[in-house]
Amino acid sequence: MNLRTMSAIAWVAMLLGAAAAQAQTKSTFVSLGGGAQGLLYEPATAGAHAHVALVNMHPYSSYLGHNACANMAARGYRILCADTKFTNNADGYGGYEDHVPAIKAAVEYVRKIAGVTKVVLVGHSMGAPMMAFYQNVAQNGPAACQRPERLQPCPSAGLANLPAADGLILLDPHLGDAVATLTYVDPAIGDEGAPAARDKQLDMFDPSNGFDPSKNAASYSPAFRAAYLAAQAQRNTRLIVAAVRRLALIEMRDLSVYADDMPFIVAGANAARLFQPDLALVRKTKRAHTLLKADGTTPTEVLVSVRVPSGKASDALTFNGSAWTGTVKAFLAGHAVRTLPDYGMSEDDITGVDWDSANSSTSTNVKGVTVPLLIMTMTGHYFLRPSEIVLDAAASADKTLVGNEGASHGITPCGPCGATPTQFGDTVKRAYDYLDGWLAKRY
Repeated sequence: MNLRTMSAIAWVAMLLGAAAAQAQTKSTFVSLGGGAQGLLYEPATAGAHAHVALVNMHPYSSYLGHNACANMAARGYRILCADTKFTNNADGYGGYEDHVPAIKAAVEYVRKIAGVTKVVLVGHSMGAPMMAFYQNVAQNGPAACQRPERLQPCPSAGLANLPAADGLILLDPHLGDAVATLTYVDPAIGDEGAPAARDKQLDMFDPSNGFDPSKNAASYSPAFRAAYLAAQAQRNTRLIVAAVRRLALIEMRDLSVYADDMPFIVAGANAARLFQPDLALVRKTKRAHTLLKADGTTPTEVLVSVRVPSGKASDALTFNGSAWTGTVKAFLAGHAVRTLPDYGMSEDDITGVDWDSANSSTSTNVKGVTVPLLIMTMTGHYFLRPSEIVLDAAASADKTLVGNEGASHGITPCGPCGATPTQFGDTVKRAYDYLDGWLAKRY
């Protein structure tokens, strides 16, 4: 049997497994009001886990068909997979507080289902900082996001007396929108008014700096990395200073600006990720954690990324491919975080980030979360050390970090990451089997 045939058989088996999961479940459309909506997935016949309801959401992407939905319902849980009013449409979006009405409505909805006694929030990717923000404010009130160190404190309206969840699950958690803007922003752009006039010495896609366009891979020198990250921090600071100045004019009702807000554009805001082509950066955790392996074993070891290099120069050179567009207030509320003098990256760390300056920071929000916390990181991606940073910040006495061997960011197997496309097995089944066990033990 050749490799292609083996691969095809494996994928067919996975699809058949998904179909079986669907056959064991039912789904119901749910209107959450204000443009938010969801699908409630349930086991066809209620069993021992039906008293636990999960709420799974993402701030921008539709999660109505996320792989957690049918998989967790097939394991006996109720799960509401929902979209906010900003799904695929960020018009009017400010900060995570704008997602609170939809999350609140979702939690209230599942709480009212007959037989439900426990509610657990599920945040995947950028859903992680959003759900952590909600749980933090639900547990601690609006003061949790109004601390003086925040660049843009949240408003009080609509944030009091939120129904808190009984647990929090973060799947391959992102560190947050603000940290993304910092670590993704292109320092080769020195003039905000001339984004195409790039500094060649700071261009991560220039072959003379260590980038190989034929492989989308790089091996940057320590000197280049240091210069790049220093310039990245400097540009990030310039953007914050510019936004703060404009906000001051708005609040002064200066006649040169709009009275409510102003447009704000960050060129090269999401394509300059130094760690994508250079696999030596942020590749592992600092400490040992449980690894869910394809062979069924669960050793405790330092988690190491098996990802493949990525990153394209073409993405950094276009407005549609790399620019962030929003407003002054939206930038400061959700996409800005301060740096410290030791800002940098190594193979097992991201340092020098003032996490507490941003309300969108996952590690900041879990400081206020005391319910049981499960974090699962995918070793076919690059959020291993970020997941550990979140774990270390969390206030929960019951907190766990596990790695899913060879899983991509979407929890599916990372075919290119292994010696064969099927090397890492059924990463989806492995993920949700573990969630099932974790939930059953606690609820």
